[in-house]
Amino acid sequence: MNTLDILDNGELALFIESLRLAGYDISTPEFFAAQDLIVALAAQGKLPKTLAPLKTLLMPILCHSPKEQEAFYRHFDEWVNQVESVKPEKTRVIFTRCVARNKTGD
Repeated sequence: MNTLDILDNGELALFIESLRLAGYDISTPEFFAAQDLIVALAAQGKLPKTLAPLKTLLMPILCHSPKEQEAFYRHFDEWVNQVESVKPEKTRVIFTRCVARNKTGD
């Protein structure tokens, strides 16, 4: 998957929502800052070809405590594994189901 596809497919939004459901206090400005970072990197021709390098770039935007930072690596790695192992059109369905499960506590 092209890194920029995470914006087009809504993958970044779904990832951030999963973090919110895990207890992260991510505000709307932080959400937009994460999106803006990816757009700015793309505009400068510096967007990584894979998602993994975004981990260290997004963490300072989305995490507010050492505990969140530590757990962020696990959440991010799980998200990357799912996004990169599934066809792009199916990824949204998987994450939507995951988010729904977290909301209901199943």
